[in-house]
Amino acid sequence: MLLHNKESERIIFKNITENDFEIWMEFASDPEAVKYFPPVANPSEMVRNWLDRCKMRYEKYGFGMYSLTDKNTGEYVGQCGILVQEIEGENYLEVGYHLLTKHRKKGYATEAATFCRDYAFKNNMLDLPLIGAAGKKGVISIIHPENLNSQAVAKRNGMTKERTVPWKDVPHCIFTITQKEWEFVSR
Repeated sequence: MLLHNKESERIIFKNITENDFEIWMEFASDPEAVKYFPPVANPSEMVRNWLDRCKMRYEKYGFGMYSLTDKNTGEYVGQCGILVQEIEGENYLEVGYHLLTKHRKKGYATEAATFCRDYAFKNNMLDLPLIGAAGKKGVISIIHPENLNSQAVAKRNGMTKERTVPWKDVPHCIFTITQKEWEFVSR
């Protein structure tokens, strides 16, 4: 798939597989990790749905979320990827990221998100036919208004808050970076 076996400075991106079930259970069972997710009554069911959705995205789009492994330690640190997200009836490309709590505040999220953002722009992914007219103006990240850590990652990724929209029945902030802004920050 698109980012499988790609590497950034410290991270290896791998397709998410059934082998990720147990490690992702650690994420789903951690109240701090899922603080901004819809309520998680059954972590096992959440992980099963997540893995099924990852598989569907690979099959439908050829890309999605990827496991992140530290190249030096071999430790699983989280997930990041490029997603197709529908907002208010329009398809957008999103850079999404989730880290295990013990690996936060180490720069992994920013490194992985920046890698995905750059990949999307360098490979003209906004030109994909499935991306709507509004979605062609830039790459986004969808972030809960209270998730200040993820907002900080988006800002370090060159994004600015564009608006707040209802997403999955909860208001979320849409952070965006346009092609022109990306060209400026990636010089």
